[in-house]
Amino acid sequence: QDDRGTAAGVKQAFQALRRAKVVGVVAAPRGDLVDAYWKAARQLKVPLFVTGVVTPDLTRNRGNVFHLGPTIAAEAVFATDALVAPIAARRVGIVTEDTPYGDALALAIARNLPERIALAGIETWPAEGGDEAAAAVARAIEAFEADWVVAAVRGRSADGLVDALASDARRQALLFTDGNRRASLVARAPELLEGCCFVGGPDPELVGRVGEAAVLALDGRGAPHDVAAVRAYEGARRILAALDGGATKGRKLIAALEAPDPLAGAMGTLTLLAHHGIRLFPFRLWQLNKGVLDSWPEGFLPTEDCGPPLGFGRPPTASVNERRGK
Repeated sequence: QDDRGTAAGVKQAFQALRRAKVVGVVAAPRGDLVDAYWKAARQLKVPLFVTGVVTPDLTRNRGNVFHLGPTIAAEAVFATDALVAPIAARRVGIVTEDTPYGDALALAIARNLPERIALAGIETWPAEGGDEAAAAVARAIEAFEADWVVAAVRGRSADGLVDALASDARRQALLFTDGNRRASLVARAPELLEGCCFVGGPDPELVGRVGEAAVLALDGRGAPHDVAAVRAYEGARRILAALDGGATKGRKLIAALEAPDPLAGAMGTLTLLAHHGIRLFPFRLWQLNKGVLDSWPEGFLPTEDCGPPLGFGRPPTASVNERRGK
């Protein structure tokens, strides 16, 4: 079902799902439609798997909502750790989307920056205003004079940001937050994005047989292996596995999905917490290298006892700035 980008569209989409008597839903709601999704999901009373980060407070959505993206706090810590090492940023700006998610993530990243990294400023990507408003933000980004800019934007906001910066002769190093590691974004301006980094999850082909099966299934449908597609596959797979295990619809199915034991999947072996978020989200740092998104550097993984501002237990070796010739 298509929510058409409006609250009314969300309501109509869930009404259609109710009439179809679905046993579960996988969705990727826009940040400004979160409240409409929560209201509709509660009325539908079936499991809803969300593929991205959509709220700073997962606990208030406890019930039938499951999150396959990271929490804002965890993403902010990983992003700032990456800026320290291996990126070795010195001066950072932040561009955020005009949603509660964007505001919360930008503030969390700014709060976690260590003293060694200067904050050049925070700009909000315009939801309206067209090319003129976008050009104004692009000029503000240039005025940051930052060696790296964190792009805390998703979807159309990320597309618009890349388009605006691509029209400028000055190249800007960008660190994109979760949800942006996708071929369609890279294709918009591959030269601009060369060397830029992306926060995301693991490569499904490298996490085991379930991940390999996910890639084969997506290939069979001609679908990209982007973040939303892999997580949507994982959500649907978990619902089908619970049904195969004997769970029926409604409360019994939700209870089966709340199993406390780790479960191998397309994103690795994960455990869902009581509020239906992922315990220890499997972050990876990706970099566009000669047109290919590579996981970089090898072994760059958070550990249970790590924390801000440097949570990876080792100093940087070769920074991204050095690799970009800065």
